Amino acid sequence: MLLPRGRVLVHSTPDMPYLRITHNNVILRGRGSGPGGSTVYLGAPGPEEGVRRLGSVPSDQEARRHAAIAVMGNETGRELAVFTQDVSRGQYEVSVSNSDLLRPGMMVVVRCQDDAGGAQDAALIPPAPDAPDLPAQLTRPYRLVPEQTDTFGPVARRHSWITRIESVLDATTVRMAKPARFDQRVSHAPRIYAFQGLHGVGIEHLRIESAWPGGYRHHKPYEENGVTVRTAKEQDYLWNGIWISNAVDGWVRDVTFKDLTQGCILSHAAHITLQDINFEGIDGHAGVTVGWSNDNLVTRAVFRSRLVHSVTVTMMASGNVFTDCTALYEGDVSDGRPRPAIDFHGFFPYENLFDSMHGFNVSPGGDLSVMPHGGVRNVFWNVIGPGTPGGAREWEGDAFVQSWAYASTSSGTPATMFEHLPQAFYVGVRRETGRVSLGDSFSDRSDQWMTVEGLNRPGLALPSLYQAQRKLRTAP
Repeated sequence: MLLPRGRVLVHSTPDMPYLRITHNNVILRGRGSGPGGSTVYLGAPGPEEGVRRLGSVPSDQEARRHAAIAVMGNETGRELAVFTQDVSRGQYEVSVSNSDLLRPGMMVVVRCQDDAGGAQDAALIPPAPDAPDLPAQLTRPYRLVPEQTDTFGPVARRHSWITRIESVLDATTVRMAKPARFDQRVSHAPRIYAFQGLHGVGIEHLRIESAWPGGYRHHKPYEENGVTVRTAKEQDYLWNGIWISNAVDGWVRDVTFKDLTQGCILSHAAHITLQDINFEGIDGHAGVTVGWSNDNLVTRAVFRSRLVHSVTVTMMASGNVFTDCTALYEGDVSDGRPRPAIDFHGFFPYENLFDSMHGFNVSPGGDLSVMPHGGVRNVFWNVIGPGTPGGAREWEGDAFVQSWAYASTSSGTPATMFEHLPQAFYVGVRRETGRVSLGDSFSDRSDQWMTVEGLNRPGLALPSLYQAQRKLRTAP
């Protein structure tokens, strides 16, 4: 579908439609993302419907789907097989009940339902760090506290991801295209379902703008003379650029997002590439948000507009790569304006890579019920922090990882803010001017909480872990 130069109006009034893509292999192509190219113009906010934990409900029950452009795939899929043996982290081969319905190259959804908590859930007792429960396994050694009810509650015990069958070895064994990222026990009831969402959808060479007048304050309404003009929900969630759910093998390329409160959201998506995207215009809420999604790539994203959450991972997002991204604004302690941030928004997003990022530190969000901010083994490789630390509070200082929720860490002080990212890897993390610290320390080290190498030292032998791994995988 080719868009002409000029402005295409969508949802220009509350009763007008949006652009929706619900079929495979649809490419929406404009004539350029600059001011003289093709502009999709969102004229009115989405309706004031429920905003839920991203991916926890069907997309047609989520207010954020009301974006200028939405890619929405089928969410149903029949059961194909059941795991019959435990699968260890790093393992490719899976024993299944029957492989007759599985084919090499088939895209599938693996779903776990962890009922290990049983009576614990009813009593709202958090599992211990060494418990077999999914929430414990993906946050250890962090010790969950009773107030973090969502982290060990029913939603967090439903985990799913999209993957590909590499080969069928025999009647009861298949090999997955990617290794297991955590121990998948038979007690977690892992099952394989057919993926029936969208394939091959692309959005490229265009810009998305809106009529939103701004006045953004985080989770607060816009008021004039003490009267609410726009609700906090509208300001935070209802002026959205792109929504992608239940889709694989797609892309967003050469797209500019201007004057939006939310840029691009991925939910239940995999193998989506966001490339050469730009964020411009007035202050807003979020740039790229990845929730309940895996193995997506965000590369060459440039942030010019001030956003509270430049890039966000949440809701058990895993295996996603953010590389070669740049923030061209800085926050200021005195004015409290948004500063560029890598945001871990709770429900333990794990094993994501932040690589060759310029102008970011970790300043995560989320409420206490979904802490810790992140899950296990997230990697920060050659991340250069902003020129000024950007801490909104004096105690944040030069810390690379900053969290308002330090009271729920082992010391109850800012010195252990890093515990919100358990088992993380920090390699070549630094600032252009000054230094960054991790746990009130400027030293390299390795312990149960983190591995730190090359802190405040430029000149990594491998400037990009992503590019190095890609070269290895594509070598003849």
